[in-house]
Amino acid sequence: VLYLQCMLPILGLSMVFTQVDKDSMSRVPPKNDESVVFSRGEGKRLCVHALIKALPPAIGAHIIFLIAFGTLVIHFETELVGNKCFMTAKSKSWTSVIRCTALREYSGVAKT
Repeated sequence: VLYLQCMLPILGLSMVFTQVDKDSMSRVPPKNDESVVFSRGEGKRLCVHALIKALPPAIGAHIIFLIAFGTLVIHFETELVGNKCFMTAKSKSWTSVIRCTALREYSGVAKT
């Protein structure tokens, strides 16, 4: 909401009051130019670069979900975790909750 109501209008106003560069389109390469080609091995480098940039956010989102889910299950379902997963008060951690096979069909408060 802050982004839509504050940041975008401020960005729009700053764009309105900037000077126009009349030669900006002359610096753009023509579309479908045959002289612009990839060098040898550049496609492989682009794929590796894309994977390196895409994998950490994807893996990070899953790890954050697992940490949050494990922590919420311990907080809201203390008895269930103690009974079904056979954990003591000292051994309760999010890693032991996500490894507990008794919680595979869990659909309680922490999951919603």
